[in-house]
Parts: sequence; C-alpha cells; structure tokens
Amino acid sequence: MAVLTEGTVTVNIPDDIVIPAEAGTLSSDKVRAIPKPRRGIGLVADQTATEMEKSSFVVVGVAPAELRRMGAMAESIDDVIRDMEVVLAKLKQANLIIDGDAFTLLRKANDQVKSAAKHDASVKGRFSSLMRYFQRARAGVTTEPLEPPPA
Repeated sequence: MAVLTEGTVTVNIPDDIVIPAEAGTLSSDKVRAIPKPRRGIGLVADQTATEMEKSSFVVVGVAPAELRRMGAMAESIDDVIRDMEVVLAKLKQANLIIDGDAFTLLRKANDQVKSAAKHDASVKGRFSSLMRYFQRARAGVTTEPLEPPPA
C-alpha cells in the first residue's frame, strides 16, 4: 500500500491507486482546467474496454487494458475519499464534543475562581488567562493569543 502523510495523519492508499506526482501542487487554474467527468466513469470505462476487445475496434491512443485500469482506479479512489470523509466527520464531531467538555470544565473553574477572588484578589492574577478568556468571549474578541500566566 502507498502511504500519504501530512502532519500527524498517515493514510494507507490501496495498491491499485497511483497518486500522480503533481497531485497537491496544482494551481487553482490548473485544477479548473482538468476535465470533470460524470459519475460512473469506472463502469463505462470497463464496458467500453470490453466492447473494444470483443469487436476488435481500435481507438488510437486507447488500449483497452489501460482504459479499464484507469476506470477502476477512478472508482477506487472515490471509495477512499468517501472513507476519509466518514473519518473526517467523526473527527469533527469528536472535536465538538471534546471542545464542549473542555469549555464546561473551564466554566466551572471560572465560576469558582471568580467566587474565590471575591475573598482573595490575588486569585484573579494567578488565573488571568482564564479571566481574559471569558472576558473576550463576552466582548466577541477571539483572535488575540492568550498570554501564559505569570510565573
């Protein structure tokens, strides 16, 4: 199996799929210039290759075996993409759940820090990043990086 790696993600690609060397490096103009076939290209390629072989019909520059191989690869890579979309959907939902759980814990911490700060003002300073986080959320400002708490 071929292996594609990006950052912390590694994907195993079935052996019947050959990733073109230029994939991932094309400009948007070059991507737009690629012909956009309809669905079902693999089945039609296979049927056309079969008919070419049965009837001895020759298409210059098109070998039936190569047509069949390319059609099968087109279908196979679609299957891989669908599988990756399912994995991506799971990861996105996991991200929402994890973010929500972390936010719930932070809200609890924020509530208790604010309560403790009523009796000890130094608590606010020690949890300044937490305090700024919730102040910024109310103000709608979310692009500023949080500074680490003072040592």
